[in-house]
Amino acid sequence: MNKKITTLLAAVAVGCFAISASALCPEEDKTAGKTVQRVSADAPAGKAPCGAKLTSGKAPCSKSAATTVAYAADSKIEAILAALPSIKYQVGDDVTCCPHAAAAMAKTAGKPIQYLIGDTVLKSEGEAKVQLTALLDKELSALTSLRYTVGGDCVGCPVTAKSMAKKAHKTIAYRVGGFDFADKAKAETVAKLVATAADGVKMTYDVSGKSFCCDKMAGSSAKETGKPMTFVVGDEKTPCGTSAKLMLTQAKIRAIVAAAAAALAS
Repeated sequence: MNKKITTLLAAVAVGCFAISASALCPEEDKTAGKTVQRVSADAPAGKAPCGAKLTSGKAPCSKSAATTVAYAADSKIEAILAALPSIKYQVGDDVTCCPHAAAAMAKTAGKPIQYLIGDTVLKSEGEAKVQLTALLDKELSALTSLRYTVGGDCVGCPVTAKSMAKKAHKTIAYRVGGFDFADKAKAETVAKLVATAADGVKMTYDVSGKSFCCDKMAGSSAKETGKPMTFVVGDEKTPCGTSAKLMLTQAKIRAIVAAAAAALAS
């Protein structure tokens, strides 16, 4: 995997993961919600849009200058990841994709944070993460599957794609990992590559500095030592099992998209 793509994915890992929609096959997406109001770029103190710098001292949900270069160079990767389902945070009538901005807004307004996934409003962040993980698992499956595109429209059925191509007088391309390939044989090879990339993303478990690949062994160690167990995926860590499942799915998706991008460039 080239250095530029690795840099990009590291940036995505710590930022807001995505916007609610589907970049895979929009016309087949049944879960995308209606457009929600966003906080304006010139919002007053305590109401920051995604990517805005907060005044509370907490880390903003934004990209550094260095990673902005990577995003510009790999805008297709950014677009694919940004089109996946994500959690948005609502305080009153204002909505942001940044949890830090939401916390500041809630403090200023004296109102609770609600969690949005499409049209669904959830009062618990835990519930939202469970639902988002389920949605992303479906997207992960679609990303590793061979899809058919005609003029940018994507379907899973080759017969439908053939009919679309005939009607539009266009050729069929083959989509894997969010990228279109002109050659079906290469796309089939890439499908195997991205599946392998996803399988290579593993979760490990840390207890007092000792790493385990088995959650049961880690759990036993935590119980014996009285130390907490931390879930680890790459450079990301969390003590929360629910967050860890989401973190793992997101990391697998990033690996899939990176592998597809590298295959397209080769």
